[in-house]
Amino acid sequence: MIDSIISAMKVGEVEIEYTSLVSGKAKKVMGTLKDKALNQSNDNERIVFWDVKNEKYEDIKIDTITGWQIKWRA
Repeated sequence: MIDSIISAMKVGEVEIEYTSLVSGKAKKVMGTLKDKALNQSNDNERIVFWDVKNEKYEDIKIDTITGWQIKWRA
């Protein structure tokens, strides 16, 4: 799954659904790696990306991801 998310983020925007480690609530974030100088390794426990809405870098623990979908591609 992580390979697919990273590949999709490199060419566009991806909506990720995850469970917050702080609140335990389901959340969504729109992220991208397009035009960002971040190298992601598939064996990391977190994915780091650009949060499109809040205009900042964000990270999510991979095992909290419950779903994802491509929202925009170049």
